[in-house]
Amino acid sequence: MRVYDSRSTAFGAEILAATDGRGVDLVLNSLTGEGFIEASLACLAEGGRFVEIAKRNIWSAEEMAAARPDVAYRILAVDAITLSEPARIRAALGEIVARCVGGKTSATAGDAMAAGRDAGGDASHALGQADRQDRAAGAAAGIGRFRSGAQLSGDRRPRRDRVWQVAGWLADRGARHIVLNGRRAPEAAARSAIEALERRGVAVKVALADVSRAEQVDAMVSEIEAEMPPLAGLFHSVGVLSDAALVNQSWESFEQVLGPKVLGAWALHRATLDRDLDCFVLFSSITGVLGNAGQANYAAANAFLDQLARHRRALGLPGQSIAWGPWSGGGMAEEQRQRIEAQLRASGIGWIDPSRGLEALELLLRQDVAASTVLPADWSVMAAGGSGRSCRNSRRRPGRRPFRPMAGSDSASARPTTRPAGRSSQSGLAAK
Repeated sequence: MRVYDSRSTAFGAEILAATDGRGVDLVLNSLTGEGFIEASLACLAEGGRFVEIAKRNIWSAEEMAAARPDVAYRILAVDAITLSEPARIRAALGEIVARCVGGKTSATAGDAMAAGRDAGGDASHALGQADRQDRAAGAAAGIGRFRSGAQLSGDRRPRRDRVWQVAGWLADRGARHIVLNGRRAPEAAARSAIEALERRGVAVKVALADVSRAEQVDAMVSEIEAEMPPLAGLFHSVGVLSDAALVNQSWESFEQVLGPKVLGAWALHRATLDRDLDCFVLFSSITGVLGNAGQANYAAANAFLDQLARHRRALGLPGQSIAWGPWSGGGMAEEQRQRIEAQLRASGIGWIDPSRGLEALELLLRQDVAASTVLPADWSVMAAGGSGRSCRNSRRRPGRRPFRPMAGSDSASARPTTRPAGRSSQSGLAAK
């Protein structure tokens, strides 16, 4: 048995090489990002069988027949069968268990790794192995004289993560004391970024704490007060994924996602209630605004951040929540870019260039918007309801024009500052 990386389309060629060009007889597919179905077909033998269990961006029977008329193609709605024919599913699972117990079938060997906020560097290798596997990104949250969040461990290569971009942006605007929080000591890439800040005259403190544990957050804030100037601002940036269809979610999978975002934000809120902060910024996600299949737990966590910002403002405290679209050049979305590119395009959502993202951040901070959404939007697609989401042909939509930064109040989405005559919409970097 061989296991291949499903985060890129290289597996198609690798499988062909491993089978001396013959390919496999059966493909059970759930990968529908740009090029993935084609890669699976490339390694499917002549006259093979292709069973599709995905729900979005799948091929129709006509499309499959046009591409590979020799293939037996079937779209299998596993969720519907589970609800309508539970006895059939139970019998099939029972047969599998019996074969394993009887030694006729062996389970795939694997390594057990902690998920959620306890996952470390080794967890990065588990990404993309299966849709049901819990996926964790290194927990990140931030405090400082202007405090920023940083992913301090878990990376095996340098990359321009958003938290480091924000830390650099703070330094550009005069912050001279920054505290970076993580659960473990920084690894090589993080140390290099810290040294770069220090060469610019910034005093950087690394505070180790799990932000989902209130007692650790309290101790961290007390330590900051004892060693550094008064706390002036806070940026909370954390992301953990544990994706699955809602019927397959468990409370454990919700806890893995809610802990760092919800408990972490609440602990930071409680620990700084009596501090005179200039800003308290929560980095949320468009998933909490628009939703996303398989991410009910992540949507709930981000929606909480939006409400916490409003709660703080009702108390007379600073509070802002920014629901970001996907950033290019680093972060969880970038890691899955090849898989989700077509889905985002069909939904009318583009990628945020880091420089434009920082422009939007500064604009929103200056305008003091309570809850906002930032994403490059193709308004014509979004106005149509993102109807291309389940249609493969939507990938052929013409490219979008360059977006423009915009901002509006907390109560309504911003409109484009200009609209070409005869057109009802245009692309833009929207800030709500």
